[in-house]
Amino acid sequence: MNLPNKLTLMRIILIPIFTLILALGWPVGTVTWLGTKITVSAIVA
Repeated sequence: MNLPNKLTLMRIILIPIFTLILALGWPVGTVTWLGTKITVSAIVA
């Protein structure tokens, strides 16, 4: 398996993980950037 195929497989595996992080909105805090509060879970996802 070459590198592009490995990267694609890894992306497919990570999709549910990032989706759960965004959907659950874990209460780990917020970041204020340019006057807008953004949750850390949204930044990670």
